[in-house]
Amino acid sequence: MPYLYTCRTCALPAKSCPTRATVAKALTALGVRSAKHACADFKPLFSAGDPVIVETRAWLTSRSGSYEEQENEPPILKYRGHFIRYVGSKAIVFVKPGTESENGTFRYQLESPNGFIKAPVSRVWPSDWAPVLDTTECRQCGSMPAAGQPCGRDPVYGPACPLHTPSPPTDGPKGQDGQEGGGSPIQQSAAPGDRLADERQRVLSPNSTLKP
Repeated sequence: MPYLYTCRTCALPAKSCPTRATVAKALTALGVRSAKHACADFKPLFSAGDPVIVETRAWLTSRSGSYEEQENEPPILKYRGHFIRYVGSKAIVFVKPGTESENGTFRYQLESPNGFIKAPVSRVWPSDWAPVLDTTECRQCGSMPAAGQPCGRDPVYGPACPLHTPSPPTDGPKGQDGQEGGGSPIQQSAAPGDRLADERQRVLSPNSTLKP
């Protein structure tokens, strides 16, 4: 039986899939041992943001100390995370740094603080421990604000990205004209580039006694 990479990340049962059987038979006749084919019946096993349980032993730290200082090999433990995307036949899963393992003995810790790990699909299982995560990534810094990741933009190049910048408050004091922030719309525009346009609007106003 040839190894089919596409079937590795498909939600359809491999034993009862007619497409898999047809492709495998054709590849066997050609002497092909592995392939990645395009399948019209493909259904992804996970969707972006799905809560999952991932099994890993990478970057583990016990409460009593790091395993790097011990002789025993780190055990394989399970952590709660969110599926992000597929990379070949493996899954990229986001595990928030500091998350405790299922038995509460170990905390998940990474060399890089982004929280992404790569694991075989066979070590990832669907779960309902949390709602679906918004996996929208900032186009400027690449981080996910919904996952609590800070802005990855270097402060040297300017302020934080718009997705990480809090919105201004909308419950400020109101002026006499009912507009928030007080003052008229012309008075609120304090940008130097707008002063010339404001003055021209005042001169061309129907109630103005000035002539252009």
